[in-house]
Amino acid sequence: GFSWQSIFSWVRDFFLNGSYYHLWFLPAMMLGMVIVWFLYEKRGMMFTLKVSLGLYVVGYLINIYAPYWETLPYVSILYGFFQKTLVTARDGFFFAPMFLSLGLLLAKTRRVRARAAGTAFAISMVLLVGEVAIYGKLGILEDLSCMFLMLIPAVFFLVDWLLVLRVPWNPGYRTLRQDSLLIYTSHILFARILLMILPGAHLAVYFLTLACAQGFAFLVTTNMKRWPILRNLV
Repeated sequence: GFSWQSIFSWVRDFFLNGSYYHLWFLPAMMLGMVIVWFLYEKRGMMFTLKVSLGLYVVGYLINIYAPYWETLPYVSILYGFFQKTLVTARDGFFFAPMFLSLGLLLAKTRRVRARAAGTAFAISMVLLVGEVAIYGKLGILEDLSCMFLMLIPAVFFLVDWLLVLRVPWNPGYRTLRQDSLLIYTSHILFARILLMILPGAHLAVYFLTLACAQGFAFLVTTNMKRWPILRNLV
């Protein structure tokens, strides 16, 4: 089954899409970090934010309006070429730099007051829900639709608000962090199995997937001392 196309796909997925489709987040974060670091070192904060926003807007147009591009003559050819080469704009080039730049901005600037940040986050979330509802009404919302405009201020003000909150340290937080990684990386395994058993019960599969992934994470984190090999999973 060797082909140059399969070699290209492997290299592309290594840098952009991950080894399995839900793991796109990991290479996206790594590539995005390289891009943001390079921009910030060369031209500073404002340039980094502008370029990251520009990349995000381009990705947004590709990601959200895909059903339109597929119906337009000539444009559909370009969009088809993009799909075959890069697959999706939800990657480390278009998607990740924007949110990594926001993290950089938060690290370099003073915090907004807790009440103001919380209020701004609530407003941004309402607008985000409205934005998604509009795309749903237009019939262009798809499974991979995720690059929403109001997601940017919602994430920024949420993180700013959380950074202002004073929460006492608890050793259990480290376990929660390990649990979250295990849930994220393992949940599709359970989802695929459950969908084969319950093909039409999507809501039931959703909650059962959460329960199985959480149970798996609990078993790993509580038995790492007994079986040190489990530490390799976190």
